[in-house]
Amino acid sequence: MFALKKLLGDILMPFPVALGLLFLGLILLWSARRKNTAIFLVTLSALMLGSAGIERVSDYVVRSLERKYPPLVNPSAFKDAEWIVVLSAGQTDDKRVPALDRLGDDTVIRLVYGIRLYRMLPGTKLLLSGGGAGPGINAIADNMKTVARELGVPGEDIAVDGSSFDTADQAVLIGRMLKKKRFILVTSATHMPRAVALFKKQGLDPIPAPTRFTALEDEADFDAHKGWMPDAENLVALDGALHEYLGIAWSWFRGQI
Repeated sequence: MFALKKLLGDILMPFPVALGLLFLGLILLWSARRKNTAIFLVTLSALMLGSAGIERVSDYVVRSLERKYPPLVNPSAFKDAEWIVVLSAGQTDDKRVPALDRLGDDTVIRLVYGIRLYRMLPGTKLLLSGGGAGPGINAIADNMKTVARELGVPGEDIAVDGSSFDTADQAVLIGRMLKKKRFILVTSATHMPRAVALFKKQGLDPIPAPTRFTALEDEADFDAHKGWMPDAENLVALDGALHEYLGIAWSWFRGQI
């Protein structure tokens, strides 16, 4: 089920869908009776790719997720928190490189932000969450712990959940580990709505501390034209946001939220 969910999530993204429509259209171009259909599919593919790469389009979708939970601007207001829970976001298992280089970009940003909160709130501990992708593969949480220790966090202040495969698993397992203890939840801003919903379904009350905001409003006037220029980065951002909406729909369908 986990592999099927990941496969569907990857297939139903703008780029694979548009590419599939393009290939189907090109195939139908060879059929004299299907040329109108082929032209329609190729045109639809071009429109999908073009619009998905426009910053104003991707930012609109991304902000609909990122603005549900604002940044935690005053962490000291939550001195009753005992734990800083950091959710992972992927890694590579290339053992030739240090643990830091194995972690995905989002995982690194979440971890650094979690360590920042840990240092701002004396007495708290870190709980790093993320399992391995298969037998013989290091759990993401173990690599996160290695990096955290390299950055100066004492080992006795770090707990790991190395068994969870997805956010739903993390909510269940972390709920068992922390029970009713107060904790701050760190994850990417687009991921936070789904994560909070899954944790609340387990009877938990996380303090949201989103990071990795991407739809920012800081461009100078001379860059205003970029809002309408297609760019691969915007396609990636939209892909991530749509992945979250699919994840929310999947979790709702399975009764997890």
